[in-house]
Amino acid sequence: MNVLGIIASGVAALFITVALAKSARRVALRPHVPNEPGGRAPRAEVLRRTGGATAVLGVGTATGVALWLGAADDAAGSVGGLLAGAGIVAVLGLVQDLKPLWTALRLGAVLAALWIVLVTNAFALLDHADGLLTAVGLVTAAGLLACALVGGDPALALLPTTLVAGLAGFLLHTWHPARLRLGATGAQFTGFALAASGALILAAAPSGRAAWAALPALATVALADSALVLISRRRAARSPLRDTD
Repeated sequence: MNVLGIIASGVAALFITVALAKSARRVALRPHVPNEPGGRAPRAEVLRRTGGATAVLGVGTATGVALWLGAADDAAGSVGGLLAGAGIVAVLGLVQDLKPLWTALRLGAVLAALWIVLVTNAFALLDHADGLLTAVGLVTAAGLLACALVGGDPALALLPTTLVAGLAGFLLHTWHPARLRLGATGAQFTGFALAASGALILAAAPSGRAAWAALPALATVALADSALVLISRRRAARSPLRDTD
């Protein structure tokens, strides 16, 4: 395991995300007309909604370069596959941000185990309040990082490290009133990456280690919040899965 390489990739993810998010925020805050012809959402709103692409690019670029330089050692194949899957989910999320898809199609497109689908969509539902998804994702990634170092394969700490850095770089843009949102792009990427990382770390952890209990607990906040959101929308006679504030 190349510890210095993993640390450097985290720093790179932080700076890339900060630079891209700052540029996206500057464009989103430019004066714009309230509505574009044809009733379409103004360009600034689209940019704000797709701000998560900056975090995806920051984390993906830093992780990809680290893999290419050999920072993950023998776990490179697992981390690379995980990153590719998360990238596919992010692309689907970007499509959702630009043009809403049917909920059934969005869920069906996430071809993964039930746990990964559940956690991915739980994190997607967290994007209903300013800063919530980014903060919970950052804390969860930090927990996975600790589990990877203590109870699993330390090389699997690469993606959680870049996630911590990337989400930290994006966090300040999501304070109320949020100038940028992770949107479906960043939410589904974050949820998939966290869920799949947790599965890999759990598989690598020796029996009896704390990771067996800690990893499921890391998803508790996202799952509990999702349950509350679904129940509250149902009680208010609103669509439980439709994106809303």
